[in-house]
Amino acid sequence: MATTDAPTTLAPDECVPSEHSFHRALRATYIGLDFLLTLLGNVLTIVVTRKVEEFSDSTKVIITSLAVADLGVAFVAATSLPVEILGKWIFPEWVCAASFITFYIFTTVSVMMVIVMTFDRLVAIVRPLRYALILPKHRSVIAVVIVWLACTGGGMYTTFTNNIVYNRCSAVCMTTGRNIVASIVSVLLFYVIPLALIMMMNVKILLIARQHARHIGRPAVTITSTDDAGQPTILRRPRSVKGKAVGVISLVTVAFAVSWSVYQAKLLHGSVSGSSDAFDEWLEFSAIWLGLTNRNIFSKWIHALFIYSFYLLHLLLYESSVIVVTL
Repeated sequence: MATTDAPTTLAPDECVPSEHSFHRALRATYIGLDFLLTLLGNVLTIVVTRKVEEFSDSTKVIITSLAVADLGVAFVAATSLPVEILGKWIFPEWVCAASFITFYIFTTVSVMMVIVMTFDRLVAIVRPLRYALILPKHRSVIAVVIVWLACTGGGMYTTFTNNIVYNRCSAVCMTTGRNIVASIVSVLLFYVIPLALIMMMNVKILLIARQHARHIGRPAVTITSTDDAGQPTILRRPRSVKGKAVGVISLVTVAFAVSWSVYQAKLLHGSVSGSSDAFDEWLEFSAIWLGLTNRNIFSKWIHALFIYSFYLLHLLLYESSVIVVTL
């Protein structure tokens, strides 16, 4: 691994942030809120997920892994916050490398786990009766372990083969001078391909929901259950489930695409131009923290809606399949 003796020493062409106290206070406040909400949101996600009986063991493993990955990114904010407040790097050199490898591993794991979670929901919708057999808990654990090992290996390789410095405009430790091939591979593996897979699986889910709604007839079919007194209750109509699913899928896809698009553009620009100064101060800052905020805070609410919506849709398809098999 190559690191500079002083991570705060910037290359001549690197972005230099404004020294105005208001700008520093605004950036520090944003990072501080991101840190606190990341801790709170992901800890609550882990606790609640373990207590929700409706989720399968497979789904619990995936959601917990996703929350742990998002929680780990808090280390990045923990190192950036005091540096932003004081205006200088105050930690040993190795902390900068540790901050970057943490950023790399946990963000890539998070992206991969979104793919795994979407696939989990797809199987639940396509094969509602065989879902528990196709994706038992041990298979989800194996998938999670493979993702973590692969991303950890990628993070170690990237860290030890690149120069790591603290970028004052982005307020994170980053690589400098990464070659164009490595950057293209990174953009393809962790942005283009994941986005394409997520979109294809979500479109498949929506097509199945639409076909099912047409087959059973939206006005007549509902999901029913019984309350404590044994009386039937209506949980949800197919049309409302489908409508919510469309909205949630749109949010998941658009939020992922938009939040990391600036960072991917910055990565490619820096590799092509050989300069780490891709954008001005606020675009440099947004390139990183927009993605982290979406990943750690906004996505928590989106994924809560995502799981709930497709849990209802899974119930609908399961109930209908049972009726067809019985008849």
